Amino acid sequence: VDGMNKLGNATDKAKKDVSQLDDALGKIGGMLAGAFAVDKLIAFGKEVMNVTKQFESTQIRLNSIAGGAVEGQKAMDDLRLLANKLGMEFKGLSEEYTKFVGAAKASGMEVAKADKIFKSMSIAIAGSGASAEVAGRAMTALTQMIGKGKISAEELRGQLGEALPSAMGIMAKSLGVTTQELDKMMASGQLMADEVLPKFAKEMEKAFGGDAEKLAEGLQGSLNRLSNAWDNFMLNLGESAPI
Repeated sequence: VDGMNKLGNATDKAKKDVSQLDDALGKIGGMLAGAFAVDKLIAFGKEVMNVTKQFESTQIRLNSIAGGAVEGQKAMDDLRLLANKLGMEFKGLSEEYTKFVGAAKASGMEVAKADKIFKSMSIAIAGSGASAEVAGRAMTALTQMIGKGKISAEELRGQLGEALPSAMGIMAKSLGVTTQELDKMMASGQLMADEVLPKFAKEMEKAFGGDAEKLAEGLQGSLNRLSNAWDNFMLNLGESAPI
């Protein structure tokens, strides 16, 4: 009987110890979960701040390029529409826009003219099926062309040609010359960017624009639009309740 009593007491004590341990682990788990949630909240808050700062910086540059806050806001809205229409990331598109149009304005080109060139080229690049990296290289080449004021073989055959292999032929077609004649014109410095790029961009859009919206409906385009929507959500949070 004493043995049974001792066994019963030991069992009760073991149950009590297990219960206490379970309570302790539950409290620790709750604390860890709370800490994890706070950590995630802080990280999210930082992300909201970063996105808000990026958009504010872009807006300031657009205001400067466009000539005022109203014009800058219109440029921002137009770029948002273009990005979603083409299934492109707004942040990357707006970054390339400010570089290109900013360089064009600095070279003396009208902003409206540069804006049209950029949008036509964006449509063409999207329609060509180029990746974001390739699109970036193509826009960098165009920005260098507009910055220098002349079209050189280095940018056309090299940078732009590597990104868009058909660029040389399409530029020749836009000017009504052969590629051999185009080479001679570049060598002699006859190709002025402000005269050539509008024709080239128009011909590029004609060549690839038809496929732009079709490709925009693919998986990557949908993911990019989702990314744009998420950025807009965070921007609205940042503007309404800064963290």
